[in-house]
Amino acid sequence: MKLSHAKTFLLSVVGLFMLWHFGGYMLVNLDYSIVSKSTSPSGNLNVFEVEALSEGGHAPYGQHLVLSSSGSVRKPDDGYVVFAGYCYQPLSYSWKSDEHISVTCKIKDRIDTRTKAEVVQGIKVEVVYEK
Repeated sequence: MKLSHAKTFLLSVVGLFMLWHFGGYMLVNLDYSIVSKSTSPSGNLNVFEVEALSEGGHAPYGQHLVLSSSGSVRKPDDGYVVFAGYCYQPLSYSWKSDEHISVTCKIKDRIDTRTKAEVVQGIKVEVVYEK
């Protein structure tokens, strides 16, 4: 079966679009890694720990906590960054209630926080630094 030039062109354009879309997806996934997720007591919101694997984001090569109503995120911009900084692993966080998230960041010598929200969408973000 012989394809016309128009069909060949159309298939080429669709193939290039799919390759471009897949390539963009892969590049985003090279910049960030999802470490963990915690769902609010009501199940309406999620907090994701996202590690930056490049120089992008609020804290290059650091940890980000991202609040989202979605079941998944690929990068910090997919939600609202409530904390970004440099903590010694493991960074810990938990929901105290639907209106309160507690974050514990272990530090060595000094606090190196790049982003810290006080209240986001009515949710208090409490950060405790431990040596």
